[in-house]
Amino acid sequence: MVFDHSDTEDSIRELLRHDVHMGGSDGIYVAGQPHPRGYGTFARLLRRHVRELGDWTREQATVHLAARPVRHFRLFNRGTIARGEAADLATIDPTTVGTARPTATPISLPPV
Repeated sequence: MVFDHSDTEDSIRELLRHDVHMGGSDGIYVAGQPHPRGYGTFARLLRRHVRELGDWTREQATVHLAARPVRHFRLFNRGTIARGEAADLATIDPTTVGTARPTATPISLPPV
């Protein structure tokens, strides 16, 4: 399913909670500049649906946004934290994830 602006928040929340849902984005890299959705989609999902609405726990979000896509696309040696596996890890602050980034500079980092 594709989200568009005609979907209601309730229908989106129902889809996100479905057992076979997995995250994805149409944000692509074009002409040397990433599309803002390539940086903000998953952060917004974490902010809105984990922190604000409680639709997912952090563990459930990890499954929906990482483990399930890895299994679906058969990306071997990924998707778990274990000896001998590839270490694709991201560290996030659950209290600030999803803060807005300017569209013109989506890869900017917050001040330290």
